[in-house]
Amino acid sequence: MAMEHKRVGIWLRVSTEDQVKGESLEVHERRARSYAEAKGWEVMEVYRLEAVSGKSVSGHEEAKRMLVDVRRGHITGLIFSKLARLSRNNRELLEFADIFKTCGADLISLAEAID
Repeated sequence: MAMEHKRVGIWLRVSTEDQVKGESLEVHERRARSYAEAKGWEVMEVYRLEAVSGKSVSGHEEAKRMLVDVRRGHITGLIFSKLARLSRNNRELLEFADIFKTCGADLISLAEAID
C-alpha cells in the first residue's frame, strides 16, 4: 500500500525556561524530521519560535506564516513534539484545529495520539 504523500511543516517552539533546561529547537527538529522521513512525507517548512511563551502564539509572525501555508495548501500537516509546544492556550489550539480541519490538513503530535 502506497503511503500518502504529505507536505508537512515542522513547528518548533521552546520557551526561555525550556532553553535553560537544555531543550533545544535542534533536538525537536531532528525528531520531527526523522518522523516525517519514516512516513515518507516531504518537509516543506520549519516554523521556529525561539524563547516564545506558549500563552498566546497566534500573533507571532511564524504562526501567521504557518496558517497562510495551511490555507493555501502549501502544507497538509504540521508536526510538533506535543500539544503544549503548539500552544498552551486551549482556545488557540481549538482555533488551529478548526482551521486545519477546514483545510483538510492534519495536526501531528509526536507525544500524543491525536486526530
